[in-house]
Amino acid sequence: MEFTRQQLYLLVNSAKPLWLVRADLSGADLRWANLYKANAIRSNLSGADLRWVNLSEAEVSGADLTKANLTGADLREAHLSWSNLTGAVLKGARLGGAQMTCARLAGCDLEGADLSNANLCRAVLRGAKLGQAVLKGADLRGADLSGADVTSGQLAQAKSLAGALLPGAKETTTAGSDVDRARVEAPAPSQPSRARGEGPAEAAVEAAGEPAAEQTVTVAEEHAGKAVEEGTGPAAEEGAGEAVERLAETETEGQAETATEGQAQTPSEAQTEAPGESKKPAEVAGHALS
Repeated sequence: MEFTRQQLYLLVNSAKPLWLVRADLSGADLRWANLYKANAIRSNLSGADLRWVNLSEAEVSGADLTKANLTGADLREAHLSWSNLTGAVLKGARLGGAQMTCARLAGCDLEGADLSNANLCRAVLRGAKLGQAVLKGADLRGADLSGADVTSGQLAQAKSLAGALLPGAKETTTAGSDVDRARVEAPAPSQPSRARGEGPAEAAVEAAGEPAAEQTVTVAEEHAGKAVEEGTGPAAEEGAGEAVERLAETETEGQAETATEGQAQTPSEAQTEAPGESKKPAEVAGHALS
């Protein structure tokens, strides 16, 4: 049924709730109208001016609201399941707790709208504008959000996104794979010894640290000192001196006696012989005196 302007005025100002089932209100000017708990199931409100209208807790299931202007409208707890809001304007609209199962909202302008705790299961939101919209606690299971203008931060507030077709889902998956692949292919830290071309001994000293390296050098110096003392210490010099004195006292004796005395060297003198030498220190001293 259609309403004249006067009838609309009387209708809006009549006792509540209103009965508007299957009513034809297409293009009607219903700004600021109080339609609280109105029953407008399967009504035609396409192109209607519903700015700042009060439709809270109203029954609007299956209604035609294509291209309707619902800027600032109060639709809290309203029943809009299976309704068609394609191309409608709902900027700043309050839709908290609204039942919008399978509602068609393709190309809908929902910028700044409050959809907290709304039921949008299997709703079609293709290409919808959701900038600054509140989706906290919204149920978006199976919803179609392909091409919608919405951020990941907004979607993170939703109660559930199971089975939903999200905007940029392919790009998101690709980016996630790239991150995982980058983590797998990251080169392991190289070992210091291999990077510097050091051998096992140098690597062990470096791993032990500076104090351990100094201790190793000290021990090496002590061993070297002992070797020097054993080969060229005072005992060895004294034995060589005694042999020279004895040879000086027996200048008249032959080379056989000199050789015998040369063989009676102390063990320390024998150790002082350098490898590859064919004569002993005593024999060299004997020849020098003769």
